[in-house]
Amino acid sequence: MPSGPEKLFGELREPAPPYSLYERIVARIQQEVIKAARRRVFFYGAVTLTAVLLFVPALQVAVQSFMQSGTATYLSLLVSDTQLVMSSWQDYLFSITDSLPLFDITLVLAVLFVLLGSLSLALKNNAKLSSLKLKSRS
Repeated sequence: MPSGPEKLFGELREPAPPYSLYERIVARIQQEVIKAARRRVFFYGAVTLTAVLLFVPALQVAVQSFMQSGTATYLSLLVSDTQLVMSSWQDYLFSITDSLPLFDITLVLAVLFVLLGSLSLALKNNAKLSSLKLKSRS
């Protein structure tokens, strides 16, 4: 027969959790998920806005470099004197590729890639946020 502390603590039962504990835990988790989705929507929205604001000047710089490099002149030669271009198409192609402002084109494409990627993620997270809000209300 147990004596002392074994006898005293042996008959203790584990206390039952409050009845609404599970609902409160689930509600709190749902709130945190909604907060995280809001943060992601805000972040990707800010990145999208920044990319939109950077796209216009990058495009202007690319068009200006395109005009200064002489690529537009080579391309207009294709329209005005097609026969001459076709007779020496390899030299013509090398001239065009040599005169392309590659850095500016790369810059525009990089900004466009960031813009489209962040817009896609912002819209996806916004849809997820909307569905989470609807679930939490029901």
